[in-house]
Parts: sequence; structure tokens; C-alpha cells
Amino acid sequence: MFGPREEPSLSAEIGQALELTALAIGRLDALVAASPARRAWQRRSTFLATVRAVEADGYIFEIERLFALAANLPVPRVKDYGIDAMALDVLGQMMKLAALSDGEPAAAGELDKAIEVVRLSQRAGAVLTGALQGLRRWVADDGRPSLGLIAFARVVAERGVTSEPVPWLAGAISSRAIMTDGLSAARWARRALQEIAGAMEAGCRILGALEATREAWHRRLGPRRSTSRLDLVVELALAYPVLSPVQVSRVLGTSVRGGAKLLDELAELQILLPPRREGTWRFFIASDLRDIRSHVLGEAAPAPAREVVAVASPPALPLDRLPAASRQPKPVREPEGFRDLLAATDQVVRRITDQLAQYRGKVPPEES
Repeated sequence: MFGPREEPSLSAEIGQALELTALAIGRLDALVAASPARRAWQRRSTFLATVRAVEADGYIFEIERLFALAANLPVPRVKDYGIDAMALDVLGQMMKLAALSDGEPAAAGELDKAIEVVRLSQRAGAVLTGALQGLRRWVADDGRPSLGLIAFARVVAERGVTSEPVPWLAGAISSRAIMTDGLSAARWARRALQEIAGAMEAGCRILGALEATREAWHRRLGPRRSTSRLDLVVELALAYPVLSPVQVSRVLGTSVRGGAKLLDELAELQILLPPRREGTWRFFIASDLRDIRSHVLGEAAPAPAREVVAVASPPALPLDRLPAASRQPKPVREPEGFRDLLAATDQVVRRITDQLAQYRGKVPPEES
């Protein structure tokens, strides 16, 4: 499959890496399927995978900025508006891959070509190694890496490797490891498989931390009236950690004042950070993502996105900052109506990303 015959030791290493990767993917898939934080994990991992995929294209883009953009917050402008547009476009594709918005992943232009390359290569052998061979061919032919990664995750999902689409797979290979660097196909595949296995293990840790956070937040709520909607907002903050009264009022069908009151209550419980205001904007940030404060107006502006030639190692995943779960979290039942509420929120985020991707791709930043 990988061209010229490789030495026996390398073939054995590839076989071992393939086995470990398959086990790691299966373990994460099983944990996600049974997790009370499954829906929150789907959304947060989609954003994390988007950042990793954009980095594979040679750009550093911070997760906090992406969360803020998707919430339609007035984030500071940067010199290269194209990077915002690209990140939002990739996020839109990731959301469709994860079925977080209506429709199939767009298959047009470059992405369509990437999917076909991966599909054709995948038919030639085992699912993972075949799909990786297609991804390598796409990158070696100067295809955009982020599109190849999305195509890889989609094709693997089509073949039933996981019980549901996992956007996390599209961010599983770092910007350093995806480059061919003159490596033989076999050596590149070994490195890619090792990266995927490591990313799946990191995904398990992140999921465990998110479950612990979910348990702690619901415990802070304490006994509530049966009509209280705070538990819904807690679940929403786990999935989308930047919320505004307008956003909450739209998805809950309350007044803006009612949405603000719910958010204020959660801020008092330190589930959300105290609200920030910029002009008429008022927004709340989940307490487990404090660093996002530096990426909205009123705080220090972020460093501009910059092109990079090579990355020595993948950046630390923000959610790894969460404390690891010390014990199995108690299963807190998902609030009634949360699935519909989250679906409505997904559609709002999807519309925002579509509109901003077009706008920020055309409008240059104001001259300083």
C-alpha cells in the first residue's frame, strides 16, 4: 500500500501504531457515547478541531477568538482579516461534519476534490491507512491541509469507524506531523497514526474534565423550582462558553431582561464570569475559559494572527487546563427540552459563522 517495501521493523511499528490508534479511537467513541456531557463535548471539540485544522494551513488562531467570533462579539480587528474568514469557514464545515447544523458538509471546489482523493485512496486498503494515504497524497500535491483533514474525518465516519461523526479526528494531526517533509509514505503514516492515537487520549482527558466541570456546576445550582431554567443555561454554557442576554432570550423564548437575569444568577454562583460590557454589548463567559477575556473589546487586544513556516510542537489544548476528574462524575440527567434548545443555538451560530466568513473575507480592517 505504501509503495516500496519497507524494512520489517518499520512494518511492525506501523502495525502496532495502527492497533493502538484503533483502540484509542474506539475508547473515545465509547466514552463520548455514554457521557452526560456528550453534546457539550461535540461542540467544544468542534471548535478545538477547527483551530488545529487552521494551524495545519500554517496559521496560529486562538480558540478564545473563535468562540468570541461565533458568539458575534465585537472582537478586535486584526491586520489579516482573511484568517478570520478562513477560520469561520472551516468552523462551518466542521459543524456540518458533526451534524450540528442542517445539511451535509459542503462538497464544492477544493473540499470536493479532497474528499474524492481520500475516498479513492481509502478504497485501496484498510479504512484508516487508506484514508491516511489519501490525506498524504492531498497534502503532497499542495492541497490545503485543513480541507484534507475534514475530508479524512468525513470518510472515516462514512465507513463506520465511529458511532457518529467525530470532528475531533479532523484536528488530530498537528501542523508539524501533517507535512510530508520528504518522508516515505510508510514513515509518514506511522507518525500520523501516533499523532491520532495521542489526540484521542487527549480527547478522553478533555471529556473527563468537562464531565467534572458539568457535575460541579450542577451541584452549585442546588435545589431549584421545577420551572427554573437555570439548568438549561448551564448546559448551554458547557457547549457554547460565551453567552449574551440576547442570545439566551432568543433560544429560550424569554425577554432580553429575563435572559440577563438567568445569566446574572449563574455569575453569582461563579459558573459564569462577571459580565463584561462594551457599548450596548453585555456578555458572559464560562468560568472554565477565563482566557477569552483578552479577546473581546475592553481588554488587551490579542496578538495578530501570523503565518508560520513550521511549528515545533502542537500548542496545548485550552481545555486541558481544566482539573482532571478525581472520581466518576454523578450522572446528572439532561434537562428536558435541552436538545431542541441546543439545536436552535447551533443554527444561530451557523448563521453567524456564514455571515461573518463572507463579511470578514471582504472588508479590510480600519486603518489605525
